[in-house]
Amino acid sequence: MSKRKLKKIDLHKFVSKTAQKGSIPGTIEYIGKKREENVTIEVIEYDESTFTKVTKAKAVSELPGFLEQPGIKWIQVTGVHNSEILREIGQQFNIISLDLEDIANTTQRPRIEERDDYILLVFKILQLNPENQEVTIEQVSLVLGANFVISFHETTPHDFETLKSRILSSKGRIRKMKSDYLAFAIIDIIIDHYFTLIEGIGDNIEEIEEQLITAPGQEIQEAIYKTKRRLGYVKKTIWPAREVLNQVYNSDHQLLN
Repeated sequence: MSKRKLKKIDLHKFVSKTAQKGSIPGTIEYIGKKREENVTIEVIEYDESTFTKVTKAKAVSELPGFLEQPGIKWIQVTGVHNSEILREIGQQFNIISLDLEDIANTTQRPRIEERDDYILLVFKILQLNPENQEVTIEQVSLVLGANFVISFHETTPHDFETLKSRILSSKGRIRKMKSDYLAFAIIDIIIDHYFTLIEGIGDNIEEIEEQLITAPGQEIQEAIYKTKRRLGYVKKTIWPAREVLNQVYNSDHQLLN
């Protein structure tokens, strides 16, 4: 009896590729949906006192100046499609080209890379589109340093506005903590989206079950197939994220307290 070959879900098919095949490892080439908007950089400075500041950086060369000031810096980079800007950020913060390559590759699996003076964390934000029940995905990469976190976003990071408000209003413990706490707060928001997504898919499954009983047909079969595909995709994304969190928990890196 021949075994049935299961079709694997290819994450790369969910975004159009822009990088060339056969690139040398460490080559910073954007892989993702075509984007033409300008890359923006916002810096949030804060500490335990009332000092809080939000600044739009006009150039990458301004960023080292922020690090000279006291307190924690959250540098939000919106847009990873400009390889030259990523290269400049890498030069300013001593981020190696292999890690910049991962940041520019939006089909990257969730992962962690520990370097001597920083940690790279790559995650995916998953959300369920209420209109068509399709899963939307966006990559968020974090570079955790001694007194800063750089977060790289494909599009405007609206999902993190609540965290920004907490910092600006000095709510919670975040203003008293180090940069690793900021990174954990960002990751916490990403994980919360997973639970919301799973709940949404669960509600969708209940609707399909009801329709399967009351009005079975081809349309329901297609809905079942699409839901199964979504669940497989979610599992393929969330499972490596779980492994990354385990590595963070067990890490003895000096930046993780």
